[in-house]
Amino acid sequence: MVPGPEAGRKVPAQGATFGPHKVGLLYLEAPCGAVEWGAGRWQVGGHRPTLTDRGAFLRAVEGAAANALLAVREYNRAAAGSPLPRVEVLQFCLISAGPQRHPDASRLDVAAALVRGLAAGAAGAGAAEDLPLVRLAHDPEGALQRAAEALGGPAAAP
Repeated sequence: MVPGPEAGRKVPAQGATFGPHKVGLLYLEAPCGAVEWGAGRWQVGGHRPTLTDRGAFLRAVEGAAANALLAVREYNRAAAGSPLPRVEVLQFCLISAGPQRHPDASRLDVAAALVRGLAAGAAGAGAAEDLPLVRLAHDPEGALQRAAEALGGPAAAP
């Protein structure tokens, strides 16, 4: 997480600018369930192993989402009473649902694992006041929104 002092700094790799309401960026290497993809059929690289078991892949997606929310929660706890800004809103996108998706898992399966993971992170140890509001990022196919609604949560804001 890149906290406060980086606000307003251009991020060269993305060209994105942190604005006054953007506190930081949390990078998460998404779990990979795809061995090959694309016309060239090349290996998906990264620092994590490819998860060839569908269940293990979905559990890893769920765990990644839970850990991301727990990390933000812990940051907010540490920022309390300090000059560091709190993370009030965590915008979470659909990870591991593109080229990294396991061939036997649908986008909705991945989205449901993400929503379950975010719920587990919210229920984890820590004070409720340290939790940010989680905003599900726009997904053109609506998988995140459908998963949230199916699991009893609110739909994502536009």
